[in-house]
Amino acid sequence: MAETYCGKSCEDCTKKEQLNCSGCKTGPGRQFGGDCELAKCIRSKGHETCDTCGFKSNCGTLRSRDSMPDYRIRKIEDEEQRKAAIAKRAPVLGKWLWIIFWLIIPSTIGGLMANETTVEILPGLFTPGQIIDAICALTYGAILMKLGSEEDKYRTSGICALIAGVSVPLQQLSMQPLTVLPGSSSLRSLRPSLAWLVSTMSIWLILLF
Repeated sequence: MAETYCGKSCEDCTKKEQLNCSGCKTGPGRQFGGDCELAKCIRSKGHETCDTCGFKSNCGTLRSRDSMPDYRIRKIEDEEQRKAAIAKRAPVLGKWLWIIFWLIIPSTIGGLMANETTVEILPGLFTPGQIIDAICALTYGAILMKLGSEEDKYRTSGICALIAGVSVPLQQLSMQPLTVLPGSSSLRSLRPSLAWLVSTMSIWLILLF
């Protein structure tokens, strides 16, 4: 049986020790857990080696066999860098993400207080519920903005959370009865304009960032 799938000699490989490679068929070319594309290709076509494959003369994968050890080295180095970056960010992310997790509780309570069903029974809970919900959303956004120094996607999420923390309460507030407020008739007439303004500002801020 051939030593390798592609015909290379393991003994002549200069990267064998660096990769701690036990050999083609027990190392990168093994059936389970191996990452050699040539080995996967050969097995999928039912061949023992590349020599019996009719596409051998025009196979780009086979022509790249000499560069595969270097590719595996780069892959290992990239993975090590990724793990090092994660380990560096872990203390910061762990601290703030834990706080974000606990924000779910007051946010849920605020949402329930401002729920239509709850407001019908206890209308006085609407405003406190909106305040709690807004504070949670703004806190959530501020934390994500802080985490933006670690990864850009957190900053984008933070901006969206801050916008939601301001716009959603304003929109819902604009839809509530205003009869108890001085000048309620004039305020009521401003509801459509207020809702439109908040929505437009939110869209523009999202596009801006």
